[in-house]
Amino acid sequence: MDKLARAAGLDPAQVYEAGELAYARKWRDATVRVGNRGYDLTLDVTKSVSDAEFSAAIEGVFADAVAAVEGWAAYGQRGHQGDGQRAERMETPPACWAG
Repeated sequence: MDKLARAAGLDPAQVYEAGELAYARKWRDATVRVGNRGYDLTLDVTKSVSDAEFSAAIEGVFADAVAAVEGWAAYGQRGHQGDGQRAERMETPPACWAG
C-alpha cells in the first residue's frame, strides 16, 4: 500500500485512515495461500454406441467410475476459512450428484 500510494505521488496517511493504515502495515509481510478453489469434472457416455448389451455394460462401468471419483473428489466446506480457522470438510453423499 505504501509503495502504491508513493508511486502515485501520495502520502499513505492522507489516503487511508490511521486505523486502516496501521492494520495494513501490520500485515504487509503476511502471505495468503492461494490455491485451487475447485474443479468441474464432466464424464459423459457416448451416444453413438448402438449395441444394447454393450451399451448396458459400458453404462455399468461408467457408473462405477463416477462413484469412485465422487468418493475422493466430491466434498464441500462449511464454516469460516482463514484468520487461523479451517472450514469443516463435509462429505457429499452420492445421491446429491445423481442426475
